[in-house]
Amino acid sequence: MKQDDKLFRLIKSLSKSEKSILVALSTTTKLATAPMYMQLFALLEKQKVYDPEQLEKRLDPSIRKNLPSYRKRLFDKIVDSLIPQVAQTDKVDHLIACMPVLYQREQYTELLSRIRKAKKQALTCFRYADLIKMLDMQIQIARNDHEDSKQEETILRLLDERESYRKQLEGSCYYEDLRTRLELILKRDISLRNPDNNAKVHRLLDNDRLANQPENLNPIALEHYYYIMSAAAKLNQDYAQAIQYAEKQVQLFQDHKALQVQARAYKNALCNFLIVLLQDKSKLDRIPAVLKQMDQIPGTEGSPDLFKTRLYHELRYCMYTAKFDEAIKTIAVIEEHWPLICSCSLEKQQLAFCYNMLSVHLFKNNLTEVEVLLARVFTQYDVNEKNKNLIYATRILQLAVLYDLRPEQLDAQLASTSRLLRKQNHYWEFEKISLKHFRKLSNTQRTEHKSIVSELRSLLLQLQEQKPNSIVALSELILWCSSKLEGKTMEELFLSPKA
Repeated sequence: MKQDDKLFRLIKSLSKSEKSILVALSTTTKLATAPMYMQLFALLEKQKVYDPEQLEKRLDPSIRKNLPSYRKRLFDKIVDSLIPQVAQTDKVDHLIACMPVLYQREQYTELLSRIRKAKKQALTCFRYADLIKMLDMQIQIARNDHEDSKQEETILRLLDERESYRKQLEGSCYYEDLRTRLELILKRDISLRNPDNNAKVHRLLDNDRLANQPENLNPIALEHYYYIMSAAAKLNQDYAQAIQYAEKQVQLFQDHKALQVQARAYKNALCNFLIVLLQDKSKLDRIPAVLKQMDQIPGTEGSPDLFKTRLYHELRYCMYTAKFDEAIKTIAVIEEHWPLICSCSLEKQQLAFCYNMLSVHLFKNNLTEVEVLLARVFTQYDVNEKNKNLIYATRILQLAVLYDLRPEQLDAQLASTSRLLRKQNHYWEFEKISLKHFRKLSNTQRTEHKSIVSELRSLLLQLQEQKPNSIVALSELILWCSSKLEGKTMEELFLSPKA
């Protein structure tokens, strides 16, 4: 993949206000008199995609000679510029940083006063780990206060309070751990086509603490619980229940302002809600409101990550509602900002963009654009555990494109795809059926092709009944078959009442 750079990614992650703070903390905003590392910042900030050669050409020679040192200084300065914001706005973090200082100087009265105030804020934010740290300090002070006539009563009360927070923290950690384990499996095998992954997920979900909604869960634990239950319902193809749990997950953020400051968690909850809404055609009209809600996540104005996420779900909404002309417009915006999108995306996310754009062009029969995206996928991305499903699905769709545009190349591509899938142990039923029938199409007369495509569609429809919405490229290939049999574009078929 393209050369990457941690300093470049850090700069691209900054919001406008964060950049302003960094500039304000430097001696002056004028490049000529600013610290030398700010010239490096200015050049990197202007780049849409990391280009080390262009960077070195434009750098002052004195910086170029000692570039690693300036890079480190700039990285540290950016991090330092972000820390004071937390210290100024977050009393809990500030207190925890101050606790050892005040304790070592025996400022116990001041320390206890600050702890009492900070505990109130920590409770409203469900920060049980921080509350336990504060209780540890209170207990330590109480143990050393031999003049307190109620020392035993005070210490026992503090121990009980700490135990209550420990239980709440245990609940949060338990469901977060379960969610993380589930996400790790689904990230590499969203369809659970691998029997081992399928068994692991079922073992995770066969859990007494999921059987009935536990009582007295704090909002942090409840958010993880709702996500797990939504994912479980989706895997069981109970999309109505998946939507209910996903909506409850989002509602938690709306009900608790303290959760909204966790912008990434809020965004992920909205993404989960959007994904399950797409599974129910009767709920698609709710998606624009959820996209608007995503735009209003506190503290994310100008965020490249949110911009990317918004575009991704907007494109999927256009696809699922058959607004293909709108989808083409969205693709134009994506392509215009592709370097920015790549700068804040994992490879798997970039591939998801490519796959969805490719599908839209395939539906519109824009085969030239499809080939451009196929080339991007196969030349810029290597197969790995996280992105293999999308790359292999794209390989299958490539066979359909070659059949239409360059049938003479189909045999060679079939051999290459077959070797790849077998080598990577990804030769499942969908792949076997697809390759077998494209091989027939490559080696028989055109007069026989209609019956071969018809057979392929029948087998794919049977597979879809067994595993609806679980195999990437399955629905696209079914529509492709139908377009050959009925003489219509995939877009026309998708828009027809039967689709």
